[in-house]
Amino acid sequence: MSANRASVWAVPSSLFKELPSKIADKISAILCIALILTFNFVIPAKADSTNVSSVKKVVSSKVIHNQAANTISTTQQIQVAPPPTIQVTVAPVLSQPNTTVIVPTCTPISPSALPTVIDPEVPGLQTQVDSPTTYTVFGDSTDEINAQIAECTPVQSSGTDGFAGRFAASTSNTISWKFGYSEIGPDSCKISYVAVSLHIEQVFPNWQPTSGQNPELTEQWQVFITKLHGYEEGHVTLDEQSAEKILTDLVNFPPTACENISAAGNNLAQLDMDNNLTINTNYDISNDFGNKEGVSL
Repeated sequence: MSANRASVWAVPSSLFKELPSKIADKISAILCIALILTFNFVIPAKADSTNVSSVKKVVSSKVIHNQAANTISTTQQIQVAPPPTIQVTVAPVLSQPNTTVIVPTCTPISPSALPTVIDPEVPGLQTQVDSPTTYTVFGDSTDEINAQIAECTPVQSSGTDGFAGRFAASTSNTISWKFGYSEIGPDSCKISYVAVSLHIEQVFPNWQPTSGQNPELTEQWQVFITKLHGYEEGHVTLDEQSAEKILTDLVNFPPTACENISAAGNNLAQLDMDNNLTINTNYDISNDFGNKEGVSL
């Protein structure tokens, strides 16, 4: 606006020279008045223009500031690189092997019969102790082993000997004897030779581990089975003593009437056999079937 007003009032100076002086004076007076009016109106207008321009600058400054702020903000958004993509490789989960150990079940075997009779042909005592018969049990703990022993042992008693139940091991025997006699006087005979046989059979459990090495349980089993064998060896000793006694009693049998000597000799040997059962029973009772000797698992 200021430029436009300045161009309106620009009059050439030669114009004043060509006019008459009075007219020039009037024109000068008019110009003075016009100049005064111009100062009254143009200056405030300039002030207003300045103010407007100042306001515009302020506004423009705010706009620029805002734009700059937006630009910075936008620039920051553009310049900030996105975080790198992290590739995470997850290893496949390997299937774990089934470590559960299934304990096999034992197979019950029939109760063992008494040892067979060995015909005593040679005078004296003939003893035969067979290798033990075993039944297999499994288990990863003493409780499991004991449970399978109770389930599958062939050593079962109906109670005819006073003790019914199932037992881990046994020692059984068959004692046979044969004797001959000769007449030594009128109606008097004496035993001339004696042959006795002793056949012993034993039954023991045989533990088979199922879960690899278990030193503690293996040691417990070894202690148990060793003591069990030792305990049953006590029965073998008693049986051998009984067979020896039969042999001794018959060899030393006194002269007897010939018609009675056969029955009398057999009755004595049978008494020794009955005593053998009694002493073996007392052995079990006095030792609580081995428990007092620590025969337990």
